[in-house]
Amino acid sequence: ALPAAWSTGNFEGVCARGAFELSFKWENNKLTHASILSKAGEICKINLAGKVKVICNGKQLKRRLCPVGY
Repeated sequence: ALPAAWSTGNFEGVCARGAFELSFKWENNKLTHASILSKAGEICKINLAGKVKVICNGKQLKRRLCPVGY
């Protein structure tokens, strides 16, 4: 949830619980890019809504699962 005045923006390197590092970009109030790095090598589970393309290690995934370590 962002204020309407922040319709376009980004953040990088935000630390989250579980040793994850987050970077997000959005335009016109819609997410355009999200990067999640597991600094501890743990699995991150995300509930995705709508049409989403998942890329892991430069390759688009069909099952939306990225192998641990990438």
